Amino acid sequence: MIEQLNLNKKILLLSSWAPPKIGGAQNLYNIFANINPDDYCILTSKQNLKGKEGKFGTKLECDYFFYDEETKNFIIDPELPKKRYYYFIKKFSFIFKAIKNLASLLKFLLVSLSLINKIIKQGKEITKNKKIDLIIGLSDVEINLVSTLILSKILKKPFAIYLFDLYYGNQLSFPYNAIAKFAEPIIFKTAKNIIVTNGATKDYYLNKYGMEEKYTIIHNCVFPENYENIIPTTIKKTDDKISIVFTGNIYWPQETSLDNLLKLINNNQTENIEISIYCPSPPTNLINKYQDNKKIKFTAAAQSDMPRIQSEADILFLPLSWNTEAPDIIRTASPGKLTDYLISGRPILIHAPKYSFIAKYGKENNFAEVVDEENIDKLKIAIDKLSNNHIYSKQLVLNAASVFYRNHDARTNAKKFTQIINNI
Repeated sequence: MIEQLNLNKKILLLSSWAPPKIGGAQNLYNIFANINPDDYCILTSKQNLKGKEGKFGTKLECDYFFYDEETKNFIIDPELPKKRYYYFIKKFSFIFKAIKNLASLLKFLLVSLSLINKIIKQGKEITKNKKIDLIIGLSDVEINLVSTLILSKILKKPFAIYLFDLYYGNQLSFPYNAIAKFAEPIIFKTAKNIIVTNGATKDYYLNKYGMEEKYTIIHNCVFPENYENIIPTTIKKTDDKISIVFTGNIYWPQETSLDNLLKLINNNQTENIEISIYCPSPPTNLINKYQDNKKIKFTAAAQSDMPRIQSEADILFLPLSWNTEAPDIIRTASPGKLTDYLISGRPILIHAPKYSFIAKYGKENNFAEVVDEENIDKLKIAIDKLSNNHIYSKQLVLNAASVFYRNHDARTNAKKFTQIINNI
């Protein structure tokens, strides 16, 4: 049973991606499931809770309010072309950029301005009825942090921000990028507290804005009991096939790095290696390239099944890509799946640039085999090392568990979050 923590104030969470969605929303769940649901409520997007992803997580017990029950965001969603023509158009960079910017401008004018207005209207009503003392904005879509700032100013209520990713510099489309560039310094100066998920993100913003006293690191976290009863005690023998597993969403920061592994497995010289990709909506181009390869499986499963799936793997794969248009995101990203991997009892293989947080984190704490060059041959060597050197792999697993309990236990991190909020 989860021990409930109490806040000394009532808070309003503004997050367009809320549980039961997976990804950043699942990290949100792991913190707030520990907190008395009477002490907070969520203003979120009903549209984003629809679709097949919604069934994979768990909903929080607090009150949910929706600012877009009647809005049809998908009508001018700039990501919609991914369903058919996205990758073809993307080959023509100038045309692709122009179309994407036009779609983003139309979305801002026809949808986002209306949504911001609805957020403000709903936020005022919720604040009055629920006697809200503090607003917390999540960095999950373009309008959240700006809406948090505006709502705070109108209501004369303090606010904090919880950053699962960077804001400005996060491949936002026009005009959201221009808004973020203008609004970010104001938001950071005005916020009472800025919660980030790792030291790399803290250092990034300290270099930009200073104000060290405002920052708190709360690493992404999960409940250890989800894994403790199923963690394997041995590393798999070498005479069986090698099962590599990737779990979670696949976005541009992971796609080309994951493709490196798929290219390796697609090679007939790696007949003993199989990979299962547990992703609700894999990129169409990856499916088209590899769907006929029986060693590569695209599938999905409920969030509650992930501990078992991860703990049955031989190797857990964690990718971040090279040569992206937003290297600062790669530098500071802390993927939620890392937390699951740490407590799974299985060896981790990180394939990411050497300047990335996860590559540095893995090396400094010696909890993963790290391939920080975009080199398929070195990926193969790393897989062989993890499969054949059982003493080495076992030590990585022990180190990973130590890091988990030090930084990523949901109960410990929820207490830390509660102390932060109660001190504002």
